[in-house]
Amino acid sequence: MKTRTFIAFLLSIWLITGCSQPAPTTQPSASTDVPVDNTDTPPDATEPEPTVPPEPTDTPDPLSAEGPIDVTFQTADGVELAGTLYGPPDDLILVMVPQYPGEEAGWQTFAEAAATEGYRGLTFDLRGYGASGGERSAEQIPTDINAALSFVREQVGAQEIVLLGASQGATGALSVAANDANNILGLAILSPPRSVDGLAVTDDELASITLPSRWYAARN
Repeated sequence: MKTRTFIAFLLSIWLITGCSQPAPTTQPSASTDVPVDNTDTPPDATEPEPTVPPEPTDTPDPLSAEGPIDVTFQTADGVELAGTLYGPPDDLILVMVPQYPGEEAGWQTFAEAAATEGYRGLTFDLRGYGASGGERSAEQIPTDINAALSFVREQVGAQEIVLLGASQGATGALSVAANDANNILGLAILSPPRSVDGLAVTDDELASITLPSRWYAARN
């Protein structure tokens, strides 16, 4: 009897305590999410430094180097002439006009010797000769010389020019000096004929030349 009573007592205690305990509550777990800032720029962000473009580097002028340098230039009537620039850069330049057969090779030895003495020089083929274009024409020698003078003034940067000519080239140099002595410092003339194949120098042209000059000639 006591056993049944004790068991009933235990059951009643269990039922009372079991029903009277509060329902278990679920504790919220710790959140690992980082708060999101919806502003456009994060508070710790720094503005990127502006990109500075590299400064352009100047391309060296090939004509400012020491020769020999192969060059080409055009005449007023569109003929391309070929020549060679000798010696170191300088404000003074020697422009050498060839004799017959009209190629610059006739001045090469002199131009090389002048370059060793520090002189800048230009030799070139007349039209129709050597590497130059066009058809041969003694009458157009002054046109070719003027193209050479424009080239050294505008492209090479020569401030003073000494004009040298031999034979038909000397006749052409005299014609140019008589009609346009701009920036020509002096003349050196070797065996100039008064006329050759349609190119001639008149007495009036000779009389008009007042530049310092040196003339070389031989009997006959």
